[in-house]
Amino acid sequence: MDSMSKDKISKVAINLFSHFGIKGVSMSQIAGALQISKKTLYNVFENKEELLSVCLDYEKDRVTKILRKTEKEANSPIELLMLTLTDMFHYNANFCPAFFKDVQRFQEAYDKLVSFRIELHQLYMSYFHKGIEEGYFLPDFEYESIAALLVDQVNNWKNMQQPYIMLAFLRGICTKKGMEELNQFTAITNRKFSN
Repeated sequence: MDSMSKDKISKVAINLFSHFGIKGVSMSQIAGALQISKKTLYNVFENKEELLSVCLDYEKDRVTKILRKTEKEANSPIELLMLTLTDMFHYNANFCPAFFKDVQRFQEAYDKLVSFRIELHQLYMSYFHKGIEEGYFLPDFEYESIAALLVDQVNNWKNMQQPYIMLAFLRGICTKKGMEELNQFTAITNRKFSN
């Protein structure tokens, strides 16, 4: 099988893992969903752990593309931060709680998940730095902790009020210019969802 086939397997497998958890999906079920034999699947991936690791690489690439697209579309650091937080909140909401519990049993995959969260933290830090430089965020805050809090919050998809909590929290670190931008962004977003 070629790399396109690995991508196809990864896409199907991560879809199953995200809905049923990693423990809740067997290699036989993945092979069945792909309409291939279990032997064919094991010719490509030695075991579930290897498949899961490749799945997380596939997902990281997919999320990175989503975030890069958002970065190109955003008009300000406030909009950029709000849109990427929303992207990540919606992305993580597609995963059942069992997935995040199960992934801890697979060290290589878990390390990749932790690494991606560190990269997300650094991304948020870059948004804060840009926002401070452009006068949207107040300079006198511990932004390392704030970025860490945001990473934790986007992973707390069980609380559907989470986006509103993050919005209220961001209001506390905005300058007057930042508040105006945040209010404008919120008004536009509310209009889109009410229509």
